[in-house]
Amino acid sequence: MVSYENLRIIHLRLQEYKNNDKLFGGVNILVFGDIFQLPPVKGHWCFLQPSWFSAEVNLWHQFSFCELTVNMRQRNDTEFIDLLNNLRVGELTTAQFELLCEQRHVPLNGEFADGVAVRIFPTVRQVDDYNDKMSLENAKLHRTYQIDAVDESREIATYGRKPPENVIPTDVNNCGGFLSSIKIGVESRVMLRQNIAVSEGLVNGAMGIIKKIKWPALRRDQLEDGELPEAVYVKFDDESIGIRLKDSDGCIPIPPLSTTFQAIRGYGDVERRMLPLILSWAVTVHKLQGTTLERAVIDLGKKFFAKGQIYVSLSRVRSLEGIVLSDLEANKLLNRPHDERSLTEMTRLRNLSLDNHGHT
Repeated sequence: MVSYENLRIIHLRLQEYKNNDKLFGGVNILVFGDIFQLPPVKGHWCFLQPSWFSAEVNLWHQFSFCELTVNMRQRNDTEFIDLLNNLRVGELTTAQFELLCEQRHVPLNGEFADGVAVRIFPTVRQVDDYNDKMSLENAKLHRTYQIDAVDESREIATYGRKPPENVIPTDVNNCGGFLSSIKIGVESRVMLRQNIAVSEGLVNGAMGIIKKIKWPALRRDQLEDGELPEAVYVKFDDESIGIRLKDSDGCIPIPPLSTTFQAIRGYGDVERRMLPLILSWAVTVHKLQGTTLERAVIDLGKKFFAKGQIYVSLSRVRSLEGIVLSDLEANKLLNRPHDERSLTEMTRLRNLSLDNHGHT
């Protein structure tokens, strides 16, 4: 979700670019989303103006509200739609809770086996542990390659030199989302971490499986540990992605890309060249916002820590039959699993919409 701070930056930049003092530089702005999803990792909800901006116009309050009432993702499972609608406002019925509990007893085989259905966990540690486990299993069948990012300083005095490791941020989110290293092989499940071709569906969050690895100079193998491939060929889960870019096997080449980020300790800018991918046999709830899955194995255990995580994780899947719960903490579902601020804002928006209709 876009934070209020980012919304404000968009407003100011458009005013500057358009040389226009009107809201957003006079540009018409449409915003879409579900305010019952997770808050921004950094910053405030888009609907909560920070106190230090209180002297300014409240940007969020300038938008007109229109509620879309047709659920397209789960449109073929109305029972699941009702469950999700009640869950997100903390009004899950006993029958709906029991329906969810039944999903704990689905066998973890076939379409829900390891390496087939995506695992959803609340914490990064759980995701890393599961992806490490699956990487080891995959390495028994396919050669695994260590791929290292190539970092270069963008400062004039040191241009082209590899910056020291102690000035590179340890948080991948501060490195343009590009990992410093990754272990991959054929049949590794991966997720895109950067928008490559939005019109083709090659966007941040798209998932698929590596089917081929192409090395430079027509070589059949990696020359040395860490070498970047020329491209990896990914077969994406969503067959509509990159239709015009697919090869004869239905795969899309993903080459290394570049991103620039700020080094720490005042070292300046660093350019990183790396495959824009992360492993995705398992993913966190945060990474899945905006994604649609046919099936998933979801951990709804004690480690869910943020209100809204349960709703977001369940609502990524098209139908209830596409869900298996590997763990379920009843209190997390029954004790107000949503953020009260989201409910308060949705109530305000709906009342505002009714008032506006009453005056037309």
